[in-house]
Amino acid sequence: MRRTLLHGVLLAALGLVAVACNAIVGITDVRLRADAGKATADGGVEDPDAAIDDDSGQPVVRTGLLVSGGDGHTCAKLKDGPVKCWGDNSQGQLGSGADFSTVAKLPVPVVQLTDANRVCSGYKHSCAVRLDGTVACWGFNLNGQLGDGNTSSRSAVPVVVDLKAVSQIACGGNFTCAVTRAGGVSCWGGNGSGQLGNGTSGGGSAIPVATKLTTAASIAAGEKHACAVLTTGRVACWGANESGQLGTGSTSPELEPRELPPSLPDVAEIAAGQAFTCARTVGKGVKCFGANNAGQLGTNSLTPTTSSSALTVQGVADAVSIAAGNEHACVAQASGKVVCWGSNARGQLGNGVIADGGIAANPLAVTVVGVTDAVTVGAGGLHTCAANSATTVKCWGANDLGQIGNDSQTIAYVATTVKSL
Repeated sequence: MRRTLLHGVLLAALGLVAVACNAIVGITDVRLRADAGKATADGGVEDPDAAIDDDSGQPVVRTGLLVSGGDGHTCAKLKDGPVKCWGDNSQGQLGSGADFSTVAKLPVPVVQLTDANRVCSGYKHSCAVRLDGTVACWGFNLNGQLGDGNTSSRSAVPVVVDLKAVSQIACGGNFTCAVTRAGGVSCWGGNGSGQLGNGTSGGGSAIPVATKLTTAASIAAGEKHACAVLTTGRVACWGANESGQLGTGSTSPELEPRELPPSLPDVAEIAAGQAFTCARTVGKGVKCFGANNAGQLGTNSLTPTTSSSALTVQGVADAVSIAAGNEHACVAQASGKVVCWGSNARGQLGNGVIADGGIAANPLAVTVVGVTDAVTVGAGGLHTCAANSATTVKCWGANDLGQIGNDSQTIAYVATTVKSL
């Protein structure tokens, strides 16, 4: 996410994830505490009692509670399928049908959406994958990021994307990407840096365009770049690369997906931030690459440099979910705790430290105060959220637009429970 520009948890990220999610992806499943069911390798959570079949007869496992952060808004996919969003609604990104001038300090339902299985939040738009594999998007659309074939400036209600058999979704700055159950990747929206991955740059597309990928398992979208985890555990990235956020060993942009060097194998989940990327490995460690102006690479250095090769995040282990914001990243650990690193200018690290002017940052992971049972995390531009295996979401960080969801617009330096979810 980015306050002044755009973002990606996405999800893996979503970042986006956010960010960033598919039914059962990556190369292994990660088992959490006995009461938490099973986490998918992309950081999602299976509901073990809710297996269904889609229209093609393929088995689809319904996910549990998921959360995704946008620039100034947040969305959560509830266990039984509805989606609720809160925060900034200036472009209709809450999907509630309300007036564009409104701010929602408490969660509001996304209209006409009761059967979601995945959700993502971008700069000022949001999308969901339904249980039948179709996609709905809402919010800002000037670059065609809603994917319904037009570039009307915005939509306050979900519109339908002409794409089927989708397993997961990632919302970037001004674009969106989706993984199909067959392993393909299609993207739509802005393409100024080649973030659609179809071999071109400039302009964009208001309908999905296919990349060359055929073995994708999960995906994350950043401000102007995207990365996919392949079924082999390798990673392919494309788009902007001025800070080395593609991890290719150079800073040259890539207009098509380029597989990263073998030095980054066995990846279970990927998360894309503004100009950096982090990967959660099968061994539950984390590696990051790209910009490091706020310590977001987690290497115990605040030197404003960049790395186009993956570096190990120090002091982070047992990671089961990962998310990246503008210039910070967080992981949920198997213990249920959450640790974060990078920029803390608005309390997005959740460790209770109040920034006294300037930009506060932590190049080493710190523990979020008030979270003990997290299963998955989602990061927005300057805020972060974590969900447990039941019905609780906690958020912290910037709250000027109500993105924390606690019925206030006061910054939160520690985890705060989202109300009325």
